[in-house]
Amino acid sequence: MNKRWLLNGALALLLIALSVIALNETGDQTPKVILKLTPLSATQVTHITIVRPTFTDVNVQRKGERWEVIRTPIAPGQASAPVPGNAFRIDSLARLAQADSILQLHPNSAGLTQYGLAPSPVTVRLNNIDIAFGGTDPIKGLRYVLVGDTVHAVADDQFSQAMAGFHEFVGTELMPDQPMIQTLKLPNLTVTRTTSGAWKAEPQPVDYSADAVTRLVDEWRYARALSVGPRDAGPPQGQVTIDFKDGGRMNFDIATFTPQLLLVSNTLGLTYTFTADVGERLFDLSKHRLSE
Repeated sequence: MNKRWLLNGALALLLIALSVIALNETGDQTPKVILKLTPLSATQVTHITIVRPTFTDVNVQRKGERWEVIRTPIAPGQASAPVPGNAFRIDSLARLAQADSILQLHPNSAGLTQYGLAPSPVTVRLNNIDIAFGGTDPIKGLRYVLVGDTVHAVADDQFSQAMAGFHEFVGTELMPDQPMIQTLKLPNLTVTRTTSGAWKAEPQPVDYSADAVTRLVDEWRYARALSVGPRDAGPPQGQVTIDFKDGGRMNFDIATFTPQLLLVSNTLGLTYTFTADVGERLFDLSKHRLSE
């Protein structure tokens, strides 16, 4: 009888222990609040400054629905107009504002070294909030960043964007707004939109096709380069002039056709690099004739 009583008592204690464990695991169903890196939303970010030791700062600003890259003047006292920004790269940095803070630490200044933050290789300023990047966690691969006096661990999504060169923040579209082209003057061909909306080509090819001209013009209107770099200083192999319906104009020098097409914008002082096949479609009308 005593053995049975002891056995029942042991089973009762086991049930109590299991109940306590179950309550601890499932009793609190309140969702865990995930902290965000900053109180800003990505759309509230209007200015971004990237600061890196020994490199010129990169400054971008929101202009309506687009981003602009603010350039340093070429000479003291000389104004330098902004250039269209690379939306993909800049939007990625703006989303840093709402990055999930997976871990928060409060080391003293001496303790920042272990997180790769003394010094930081790059600081991204979103409006007036500085986010300094540090090293990564060797196990989980999270990136340490410093905001104020708090070290956060976040997904390592934006560090490579922040370390990109200046020209990688410049948009790769030749014409970001896709304006209506009125006249396209190439080295061996000039096409002009008439008052009726038709295209006139000079000199007119024997196998002229208005549809092919439309496709050629659209190739320029929607052209997107592989990359953008500083102005090429070599002698040009030709020129391109584009007049728009709104009265605007763009000029390009042809730096080289092969092995890649390099177009130098005289308007922006930038060099756009295209693959050779895209270069053919930009200059060769025959590439736009539909096969029969």
